[in-house]
Amino acid sequence: MKRYELIAPCHFGLESVLKREITDLGYDVVKVEDGRVTFIGDAEAVCRANIFLRTAERILIKAGSFRAETYEELFQGTKGIAWEEMIPSDGKFWVTKAASIKSKLFSPSDIQSVMKKAMVERMKEVYHTQWFPESGASFPIRVFLMKDEVTAAFARDNGCEAVFLVTFPPEHYERAQRVMKKILEKSGGVFCADNESMEPVLR
Repeated sequence: MKRYELIAPCHFGLESVLKREITDLGYDVVKVEDGRVTFIGDAEAVCRANIFLRTAERILIKAGSFRAETYEELFQGTKGIAWEEMIPSDGKFWVTKAASIKSKLFSPSDIQSVMKKAMVERMKEVYHTQWFPESGASFPIRVFLMKDEVTAAFARDNGCEAVFLVTFPPEHYERAQRVMKKILEKSGGVFCADNESMEPVLR
């Protein structure tokens, strides 16, 4: 199974706690920075980490990194990333958030605009089209600038609005099951088992 560099953003001050949570799940941490922890994992790791990490915002897949001190370097660096390997021709993509710390480029709106244009130009050349319907799955892009080092990451949006971890004693399962069925009737969704496969137990 393909392995990725995964980025877990968190609130400042929680990096050490998040690192311990990731290690407890059995994954190798490769870097700890202000507001995020990077670790190695496969597609299953993305699912497990999204569910079980309590201090992470969400799990992002690293797309690429490069150095940029000017907007031209930002454009060329972004264009150099193989976005087509991650985003299909009908994918909806945009830079949802840009964070800059101790970098020459610091305007979030300008960073977002330049990167979006660069992604479009790259996709035009690869998919041989001048227009993208963006009617398929969503791929929100996050970008971090730390001392002029740019890191771009994305998360595929499968329409999941929220993930909750529910814990109860085994002897309360029948009562909990009745409550869970009521929740599903009102809101929809899936309840999964707390095991390696995370198979749905109620739909």
